Amino acid sequence: MVFISGQGGVDSAGTFEESIEVQTRQTMENLKAILAEFGLDFSHVVKTGIFLIDMGEWVAMNKVYASYFEGDPPARTTIGVAALPVAEMKIEIDMVAAR
Repeated sequence: MVFISGQGGVDSAGTFEESIEVQTRQTMENLKAILAEFGLDFSHVVKTGIFLIDMGEWVAMNKVYASYFEGDPPARTTIGVAALPVAEMKIEIDMVAAR
């Protein structure tokens, strides 16, 4: 099992884009890179936790999120939160993957 702590949509320059779509895509790319370090990919993910600042952005977030999974996506919990660790963050995702 590989447990990945919550990741946000920060890019390599340490900045966040405004839109939930871009932040979700960057978050998933960050998670993809971590999975690759363990020789895994999204097909190995069994559980995710998603934390959103604005639940009104769920549909837009979900469209990007779902594009990273083929077939049935893993079990997921999505929670609306009042704040995340960095003010510019709109989303944070953690994952559990299995070999």
